[in-house]
Parts: sequence; C-alpha cells; structure tokens
Amino acid sequence: MAVTWEEGTARTRDVAGEAGAATTSAFADAVIANLGRESRSWPRRERRPLQMPEAPGVVAVRPATRQVIGVDVFVEADATPDALGASLEMIATDTPLALKMISNRGTRVYPPTGALTACVDHWRCRFFARTPGAEITDADILMFAGVSGDTNPVHLNEEFAGGTVFKGRIAHGLLTASLISTAIGTKLPGPGAVYLSQTMKFLAPVRAGETVRAIVTVKSVDLERRRVTMDTVCKVGGKDVLVGEAVIMVPRRPQQEAAAAE
Repeated sequence: MAVTWEEGTARTRDVAGEAGAATTSAFADAVIANLGRESRSWPRRERRPLQMPEAPGVVAVRPATRQVIGVDVFVEADATPDALGASLEMIATDTPLALKMISNRGTRVYPPTGALTACVDHWRCRFFARTPGAEITDADILMFAGVSGDTNPVHLNEEFAGGTVFKGRIAHGLLTASLISTAIGTKLPGPGAVYLSQTMKFLAPVRAGETVRAIVTVKSVDLERRRVTMDTVCKVGGKDVLVGEAVIMVPRRPQQEAAAAE
C-alpha cells in the first residue's frame, strides 16, 4: 500500500478529492500489483511475534449435568421481529414450549432490546420448555454478568468461589429476583403492571442447575390509587431463598376507563 501511495497513480477519494479519484477496485488492483515491493519512504519494521501471557488458575465451567431444555427453530420469513414474535407466541400457546427469544444475524431482536438491527429473512427462534419454575443455567449467569457488568468471580470462577463461604459458584441475587418481575409483569397483575418498590431479603444462595419458583401473593389493594401490595417469595424445592414485598401500580381496566369517562 505504501508503494501505491508513493507512485500516486491510484489515489483514493480522501487524498485526491472527487476529481481524479480511483475507484475502490482500481486502488485494490494497484495494491495487489505492488505486493512484494518495498517502499523507498517508509522503511520496513521487523515485528516480534505477540506473546500472550498465561492466565494461571483459570478453571473452565463444567456443568455437573446436561439436559435438553428447549429447541432452536430456524425460520425464513419476510416479517418484522415483532410480527414474527407475536405469531410464534400465538402458535406456541397451550403447547409444552414457550418462545424465549428471536435473533437475527447473531443479535437478539425479540423481545425488543431498543437497538436498531438490519435484519435478513433468516431467523433463529429459541423455545424453552414450560416448567413450574425457571432453571438457572450457566448461560443465564454469564449473560446476566455481561448485561449488568457484575463480573464478581464468586459467580464466574469456580476456583475462586470454592474458597468462599459458598464453596462454589452462585447465581447473582438479582438474577433470582428478576423471576419475581417476570411473575408480576406476565401473570399477576400481568401486562401493564409497573414496579414502584421492592424489598428483598436473601436467605440462601442459588446455584446453576437449580430451578427457582417465584410466587407472588396479593396482600392489599388500593383501588383509588391503583396500587397493589404483594408478598414475594422465590423457592428452590420447598426452601425459601428470597423473600420480600412489592408495591405495584396497575393499569386501569376497560370498565374503569369507561366509568371514569362518564
């Protein structure tokens, strides 16, 4: 490339301007033609091979057991992510599988993330088996660490975590707590519910491979202010691992909106 610049016969637009600039193909052909030639202006520098340092003590995460928990379905469709997601969720209704996510070109596009992604017509649609609770997997812990930035080795490094009071890696507490948000936002009260506050007390750690069941119970209702106070519990087996209380604002129902308009 340096020889091509010296010759000045094939100059790119940033150098030559609009007039007299070589096309990308012409510039590439000139660079290829000059391969093996040495520049007169820029002396060649010898470079040493890059030596990567060793990272002692790194222990790969190896799950104790493996099981099939879902399936990836690849779909070709000329559709938007939201339209495809809504269609697949409707198809999966009353089946053993639930739509977890849709990705396109390696990027999650459904449920929406707020990012703008140029999509093609080839979609990976991931379905998970419906269970009474949610299994916390190694992948969940790694993804939560990536999204939250919480890379505390007690969650990620088995050797480090083995030397702590937990005697092994544990899931992030807020990953467990997020299942309460799932229950509130999708089940009770359901879509449109908005968190106002949440107290939490962590009673026991949760580990990869354990299934967590989130239970929310209505404690009191303030109809005028549209506030619901709920007891919130996460269980592993029959053991409480998290307890707390949530205050939720719920949307007006169609009947309430009609009454308010009269």
